[in-house]
Amino acid sequence: MIRAVGFDLDNTLFDHVGAAATGLASLLQEQQESKLRSMGIDEFFVSVLAIGTLSVPKPNAQAFVELCDALGCPPEEVMYVGDDPHNDAIAATNAGLHGVWLNRESLETPIGVRNQIQTLDSLVTGVTTRILEC
Repeated sequence: MIRAVGFDLDNTLFDHVGAAATGLASLLQEQQESKLRSMGIDEFFVSVLAIGTLSVPKPNAQAFVELCDALGCPPEEVMYVGDDPHNDAIAATNAGLHGVWLNRESLETPIGVRNQIQTLDSLVTGVTTRILEC
């Protein structure tokens, strides 16, 4: 069962607003939190993890472990969505999460990507359905 959803923020969420549980970010913590506040969606986030708050950067598995720790969920209960098939989807999957590649351009799927979506709207529908079915 999926209990939490994490997002890569830049190029995934900041280009297309949506609700999330937490986010891993490549920019400084304060910059990312400011973006969320200015978009009016900061209330949907339990936490934001950015460079400087993580002990290692993505795609290191430890970054995803720290995300799960911040959410209070084991990796198998966390879905992680990002726009980079390798640093987001495959890395999250390798760390035990449900990695999802946001493939807006309908590019060829790299080996190792198990789940992909083309829009964040389709993610919301899929996650809501899975949660309601449990």
